[in-house]
Amino acid sequence: SVLKPSVYVPAHYYRQVYVRNVLSFIFFWITLGVAGLYYYTLGWLDTLFYICLVALLFLAVPFINRANHRVGRMLFCLIPIWLTMFVTLYFKLHEAQVTSIIYFDSRFILMVTPVLPGIVFRLQERSQLFICMGSAAVFIIFYDLIHEFAGAGYYQMGFNDPSYYYINYIVSVTCLVLLLGILLLRSVMQSS
Repeated sequence: SVLKPSVYVPAHYYRQVYVRNVLSFIFFWITLGVAGLYYYTLGWLDTLFYICLVALLFLAVPFINRANHRVGRMLFCLIPIWLTMFVTLYFKLHEAQVTSIIYFDSRFILMVTPVLPGIVFRLQERSQLFICMGSAAVFIIFYDLIHEFAGAGYYQMGFNDPSYYYINYIVSVTCLVLLLGILLLRSVMQSS
């Protein structure tokens, strides 16, 4: 099976690589579903190309793992983080149908992404764990600064909700609590 790790994967990484391959395959279908939902509700948008590209990258991860399981695990964790941020900025800058909801939906994806490194990396792999979790944290905490720098800030795009910055604060605090919880859970799982 394509989802099973290659014989070159060390035994102590076998389960993590297998779980990541299965999750990558599932995320491929979820991403295609999101693309279909976007198409159904909004019609063809240029952003759909990038969403389909994300789906194909998820599909490629099990094949990349056959060549190098460390690179495959990093890509599995970083693809949803970096491409979510790219796609959300692209959509806000290049699509005509910009509504305030798109300032929140990508945050949901970014809030979930720190779970992935907690699943596929051990605490001994600190650099990979912190690069992946740190990317998610930076994009969540500095979400508005990144958007404003790109010219796609919430208020720059003409929206005006006085509670918007309060929501940013809540999302940032929730992200930090989630990150600490993931690291704590990972350490408990490894010690048992």
